[in-house]
Amino acid sequence: MATATEFHYDVFLSYSHHDAEWVHAWLFPQLEHAGLRVCIDIRDFDPGATSVTEMERAVLTSRKTALVLTPAYLASQWTEFENVMAQTLDPAARQRRLLPLMRVKCELPVRIGMLVYLDFTRAEQNEKQLARLIAAIRAE
Repeated sequence: MATATEFHYDVFLSYSHHDAEWVHAWLFPQLEHAGLRVCIDIRDFDPGATSVTEMERAVLTSRKTALVLTPAYLASQWTEFENVMAQTLDPAARQRRLLPLMRVKCELPVRIGMLVYLDFTRAEQNEKQLARLIAAIRAE
């Protein structure tokens, strides 16, 4: 297992492309503004590489993986691959490598539902939840 100094990124953003507007316009800039090293597909996936290889690289080189949970996220086979891979690295959640963000209320599978999530379903709470997220990403 890599140590914190060996990780290239602080967090990898795993999201459905149906939710890209919120991720690209709000979440991603907020995290970078906080000084975090963010891995996001639109910038950090190598052109010409296979998506599966890039997803694996993103999970392995990021200390945390943030899941932007919506019905579209849960319906996607690609995002399922990303979160299952991340959970494989920390199955008992001792290192808290997987950080669920509830963007739109949805019924979670047990493997994600067992984790405490950050609630981004109400815009008036986003700043408070963002502060909690940043602290969780920075936590060792």
